[in-house]
Amino acid sequence: MTNEEILTKSAILGGTENLEYLYVKEWDGKIALRPLSEGQYAQVEAIRAAGSTMKGNPVIGPDGNVDKEKTSANLEFNLDLQKSAEMDFEADALAAAYAMSVNGETWTDADVKNIRPPGIVKRIARKVYQMSGVTPQQIEQVQNFRGESGRKANNKSASKRSADSK
Repeated sequence: MTNEEILTKSAILGGTENLEYLYVKEWDGKIALRPLSEGQYAQVEAIRAAGSTMKGNPVIGPDGNVDKEKTSANLEFNLDLQKSAEMDFEADALAAAYAMSVNGETWTDADVKNIRPPGIVKRIARKVYQMSGVTPQQIEQVQNFRGESGRKANNKSASKRSADSK
């Protein structure tokens, strides 16, 4: 038998109150951050996924179960690059707002979108994801999936801007 502590519901749910601090050089100070809850992280990821769509039908194998390999080959993934970048920022802003809402202060994603200089929201979000147990490998997998060859990228806005500038 090990000497591990048995956690209570209160201890598990209170995990989001474990504060860490991030020094922001541009502000010459530290900000308090807390990790995301499972539900908050699910909301953040749902926003991030809004920049892409997937179409296809499941392929049923001879055993009556979904054939994952054939089903994945049957899927069409569409990515709107502009919308994907916008949704990544929206997701990071929401994650930062949740994490910065500590010590009786409440931040909204609108508040976070107004902080300066640009790039700090992404830095805060990276720290929040690390604190929340989301590994860089998981984030990289999502980004790599979006950029895999064989996937269709829909960048109508960029094409339109390019055509407009001629």
